[in-house]
Amino acid sequence: SATASASATASASCGRVVPPEDVVRVQVSVREGGGVQVLEGEGDAAGEGVLRSPLVLVVDESLASLPWECIPSLVEQPVARLPCAAYVDRCVAAADARGGSVASSDAYYLLNPSGDLQRTQAAFEERFARPPWEGVVGEPPAEEALRSALERKDLFVYCGHGDGSRFISADSLHRLPRCSVSVLMGCSSGALKRVGGLAPSGMALSCLNARSPAVVANLWDVTDGESDRFCRALMDSFERGGCLLTAVASARRACRLRYLTGAAAVCYGAPITVEPRGGAEA
Repeated sequence: SATASASATASASCGRVVPPEDVVRVQVSVREGGGVQVLEGEGDAAGEGVLRSPLVLVVDESLASLPWECIPSLVEQPVARLPCAAYVDRCVAAADARGGSVASSDAYYLLNPSGDLQRTQAAFEERFARPPWEGVVGEPPAEEALRSALERKDLFVYCGHGDGSRFISADSLHRLPRCSVSVLMGCSSGALKRVGGLAPSGMALSCLNARSPAVVANLWDVTDGESDRFCRALMDSFERGGCLLTAVASARRACRLRYLTGAAAVCYGAPITVEPRGGAEA
């Protein structure tokens, strides 16, 4: 039977390099006909209540649509994913270039650019508009302004339809010398799709190729209400500061359908710390 594999490596701890003796490697095999088997592993056994260093899953194309981050042994843990090992050095270097952290106060937002997500706009407009955040509400941005913001800012938050690629092309992103940590709260914003015989691609990978340290996005379509709950919880975590991967794992619990819509949210990239914005809201 055909076998597809995914490897998981704890490579960094939100800006802190993990010593070699703390690295955990696990290989998982998924076979036709069902069934998941741990082929080999090193390190401590998984168990409830075990706090691990951040984990980076290198997930090949056959497994990329599955929410590995929500299996019982990982659901409460800080986990990121990458499509291949070639991205590991790129994302770690991008995180290191920012000192292992980003300032959540240095952000640009794109909120409801299509103008038809009124509930989402009402939920976040006042919060996002608090200085020093900058952004656009209720209308499409100028591509040059968006491109400049992605290069200058530490954080980019998108709340709209899809992955936002209609507002900035992959070619424009690739020309950036660096790119913000990005939160893409649209349907299937993190899905990777094959075009012809080319390797799967998507907005999340375009951001990583532009030297973004990390991208939070959805693997499949979600309702605006559930996406708003997740985003609100994530923004609450940003107010307090801490590991981005831990914030994503915690924000999934805010979704009413935790294993349907909550599991859609994943983080591509390397572990990185988000510095607090301050003035957390109730």
